[in-house]
Amino acid sequence: MTCHENIDLLAACKREYNDAVMFKLKDPANPKTGLCYKRMDASSDASLGGIKDMTGYCGKVYPGPGEAIDNRVRAELVGKTWQCRMPVDVSAVCVGQHNDMKLWADRVDNLWHCYRKE
Repeated sequence: MTCHENIDLLAACKREYNDAVMFKLKDPANPKTGLCYKRMDASSDASLGGIKDMTGYCGKVYPGPGEAIDNRVRAELVGKTWQCRMPVDVSAVCVGQHNDMKLWADRVDNLWHCYRKE
């Protein structure tokens, strides 16, 4: 199970290139062809390059516990959409929601349930 959010590609550009003002796909059918651009003047833009560290962007926007190297958030291409994705520890959700360290989660008939360890 994961949590996910679509990546703001212009924000990812701005993280790598401070002067980025636009993100554009060279080939609209291929989400891996994106380039970041800066404004040269009122009528022209210049390519700065692609986004090299999409997972780094996700880690900055959705920081996890510990150092960035331990952060489990990652960037993935899902269909034609870049997403930040992070696995969910469903047992930890049970523990936190019910404030009981003896709980664990199990999936039954496509639904998650919290159970108590005895």
